[in-house]
Amino acid sequence: NEELPLLSAPPQVLKESGPPHMKSFLTRVSVGEFSAEGEGNSKKLSKKRAALSILQDLKKLPFTPLPRLNSPRPPTSR
Repeated sequence: NEELPLLSAPPQVLKESGPPHMKSFLTRVSVGEFSAEGEGNSKKLSKKRAALSILQDLKKLPFTPLPRLNSPRPPTSR
């Protein structure tokens, strides 16, 4: 059972500003070679906005089917 390589890094809070009752967060999310920043009034919202930004970039990529791993080969006729 092979494990897949880790494709994403943990979200990184780049900036936290504002008074305690009205904070603003800037977070960077990375997946593979893609990275995006998101801003929001909670860490969760800033991560979500960054992730959605990366998702939009990934949707622009051309579809490339992955090769099947350990799939049985069809029987050959003789």
